Amino acid sequence: MTSYICLWRPAPWNITLAPLNESQLHFAQETEYSDCSMELVTGSSNTSCHSFRSSNLIKLSPYRCLYLLYCSLEDWVEKRDILQCNSKFYGEPRFDCVVVNTEPMSFGRIHALFTIQSDEHERHDIALLQTLEPSSSRVNTMWEGCRIFEEKEYQFVFVKYMIRGCHFVPTFERTGKQFILNDLVDGDAFLRFFLQDRLSQATL
Repeated sequence: MTSYICLWRPAPWNITLAPLNESQLHFAQETEYSDCSMELVTGSSNTSCHSFRSSNLIKLSPYRCLYLLYCSLEDWVEKRDILQCNSKFYGEPRFDCVVVNTEPMSFGRIHALFTIQSDEHERHDIALLQTLEPSSSRVNTMWEGCRIFEEKEYQFVFVKYMIRGCHFVPTFERTGKQFILNDLVDGDAFLRFFLQDRLSQATL
């Protein structure tokens, strides 16, 4: 089962969520608000959501880095990915991609990491992802197993449903929103992305 460790790094961003009333609440670092609600994607499927509601004060703490531990399918040894979510990582923006444990497996780019804690000491570790969904587009150079993805809408996801980091290569098309999944980063990526995709197609 995937485990994770969040590292504290104050982040200078604000997030707007839809509260229970029709006004908007702006969540900032170390700030408390009440009467808010939002929907989160869980690990059961792409469409199922879990509603987090609190009528009491809640506290939002942002992060810029995530240590994600997972068991490799190559040798069954625990591995660690260090995922960044930083607009100024050594002077350059860096928003790493991650695999989410849904059915089927889904991908996304991390744009925000934060924890929500209420007065009842409930804590939820949450990420704001821009989803990467399969695209029917083609690039000039296609090869067997080439999988193209396109950036779509944003979703809130529980961090506990993240499996591991992943690498996407830009297609250098005009839109700048299409990427190729790199399944040759390591043995686990090959087994998890390429072979499992082939096996699922064979069963169909």
